[in-house]
Formats: sequence, structure tokens, C-alpha cells
Amino acid sequence: MIKLISAAALSLGLAVSAQAATVDFEGGATPVIVGGLSTPTEGYSARGFGATFLRSSNALQLTFVNFAASAVSIAFDLAIIDSWDGIGGSPGPDQLHVSVNGTEVLSPVFANASGIDQISAADAGKITETFGAANIGFSFWNDRSFHVNLGTLSHVAGTDLVIFFSLPGAQGLTDESFAVDNITLNVPAVPVPASLPLLLAGFGALGMLRRRR
Repeated sequence: MIKLISAAALSLGLAVSAQAATVDFEGGATPVIVGGLSTPTEGYSARGFGATFLRSSNALQLTFVNFAASAVSIAFDLAIIDSWDGIGGSPGPDQLHVSVNGTEVLSPVFANASGIDQISAADAGKITETFGAANIGFSFWNDRSFHVNLGTLSHVAGTDLVIFFSLPGAQGLTDESFAVDNITLNVPAVPVPASLPLLLAGFGALGMLRRRR
């Protein structure tokens, strides 16, 4: 589901926060999807993925329409499937590009079949490998999985939030592809001004005085 679930805490030292639920492609509401196929996860189901994920060999766009928040933290599980070739590999390198609202936020090179990974220092802080190379389905090539946390990004509240993935030069779905699952959009907490609880308490006291009169 995509609906924001908000919780307010109007007391000193607490904050007003909101969190969007995880999108897991298991049914229910999803973003607007362009590209990609809802596919059984095969061996990835034992790696923290659900029964299905969204898979592509070239481009995938997810649009969360009229996203209400002005900032959002984006995280997801990433499957790197089949014969990705890294730096020095052939015919590589296979590089995944991820952008949010038109700004590139991630661009790692992964190596499942040949060559080596290339992950920049900036990207390294966003990517955690959850399982190393092993053949867990789809073909005879090795597969890998990662958890990605893009951190908190600014957004124009009330406009579409667009996450775009691309894999230029991929050799097709049966050879090399990627998939995403468990996409979580967290809206950062908004600190409550220290004076607000006192102000609310003051209004409450005035209301009690008026009732007594």
C-alpha cells in the first residue's frame, strides 16, 4: 500500500512523523508502473524477498502520484540476476542507473559472470550486499541480492514522486536483469517546536476558565 500513516506526538521532545508502507508487489495498491514484469522470485524468496518482485532487463519506472511529503527516505531490496559483467569483464560493464525525480542517485557496476564490481564511495554507503553470488534460479548464472537505502531526498510536496531504473546495453531478460521488491518510503519526522506544548496548555487553561465563568 502507498497510503501515508501519520502519528502525532504533541509533547516536549517528541515529533510529528509519518511513514509510507512498503510496496511489495504482492497485491493491493502499487505505484504506476512502466516497464518491468511481476515475476515469481524463485530462490530469492529465501533471501528476504516476497513471492513476486518487479523484474526488468532495461528500464523500469515507478510513479507515486501526488506524493504529499516534502522529503522522503527511499529503500528497497535489489536482485542482480544472471550474467552481469563488471569492470574488465566481457561484454561489460553492466551498470545500473537509479534516479529520483530526474536526478541520478545511484550508479553501481555489478559483476556476476566476469570482471569486478565498481561502486563509488558515495554509492557504497547506500548499498549492502545481503547474499553473495550463487545460482538461485532463472538460468545457470550466479545471482546476487542487495539492500539499498538512498537516504533522505527532497521532494516538491503534492507532485509525482518518480523512481527510474535503467540498465543500458543489457542482453535481455533471459541473460541479465534486475528486480526490486519491498520498496519503503519513509517520511522524516518533523520536530515539534518546544513552545507548542506550552501554547496548547495555555489554550486549555483559558478554556477551563471560560467554562467556570
